[in-house]
Amino acid sequence: MDIKALQAKVIEAVKSAWILFKEILELPRAKLYLLIAAAMTLLFVVFTFPYDILVRNNIKALEKVTGGTINLGQLDFSLWRNTYIDSVAVYFADGTELSLKDVNVDFTKNPISLFLLNRFSGDFKVNSLKYQKKDMSIEGVVKVLMSSAFDTKKDIITSGSLSIALQNINVKGIEIKGFVIPPIKFSGIAAEAKIANNQLRIDRCVFSGVDLRGQITGTIALNKMMKSSRLNLKIEIDGNSRVLEDYKILLGSLTGSDGDKIRLDVGGMLHSPEVNFPQKTEAPPQKAKPGAEPDDDDEAPRQAPGPGKRPPVDTKKTI
Repeated sequence: MDIKALQAKVIEAVKSAWILFKEILELPRAKLYLLIAAAMTLLFVVFTFPYDILVRNNIKALEKVTGGTINLGQLDFSLWRNTYIDSVAVYFADGTELSLKDVNVDFTKNPISLFLLNRFSGDFKVNSLKYQKKDMSIEGVVKVLMSSAFDTKKDIITSGSLSIALQNINVKGIEIKGFVIPPIKFSGIAAEAKIANNQLRIDRCVFSGVDLRGQITGTIALNKMMKSSRLNLKIEIDGNSRVLEDYKILLGSLTGSDGDKIRLDVGGMLHSPEVNFPQKTEAPPQKAKPGAEPDDDDEAPRQAPGPGKRPPVDTKKTI
């Protein structure tokens, strides 16, 4: 059978099907039945679509951004209630590990934009977070309200906003410039940030607790490899925090003009931050007013003896 004969048979079959379809539409309530059938088919696709596979693939795609290996545990996805993930573990090449357990994610606010527009708008809660890097560890509970757009071609977040709340945060093993900081417990950390032009701007980040109190502001220049993002942060610490009591003398040069706050600058990369200690500026010496007598402690300048005059003899000097 040649191609032309096959095309003729196909066209004839299509015309016959179209004629049959028009005859069906002329039957009583045929349009209603077709509408119901289309709606039931759509509902079947929505309820039976393998969303968990799609979510797993999207999470695995984040390995390009994090630069690590992501292991995802049991996933219970739902469009009508919170999605539950029992564990997420991220392993980096340098041995650093990020572990999230008992994760609840709310996709219900806008699930269509998540899958079709690569935009996430929702919130999630991590009931057990642990970050481990050598001897340093951070543990706590995290709540995040997030609205962001993700560029799949550049593998980077292009715009959005973040609102983060952390509770019962325990930090151990921090070392700054050779100083080993004792374990710190934060009762709460609250932060708000915005993302635009490949930059995350921290508008507000306040940490509180008996051990340490203060705030953080600044920016993070986002990189395609998240760990290579560049930091430009300013940390202001309450000098009366309990963890600093043993370092009062050493930290005296770091306090500002108010005398009770310590200011630190943090630069470098996200995976290897650099902490700088800006020295406080000393007040310039005041010039003496015209006609004012010098203080007794000031040494008067010595004048050379005039012509024909002998220098005074030191009577205390022995010959």
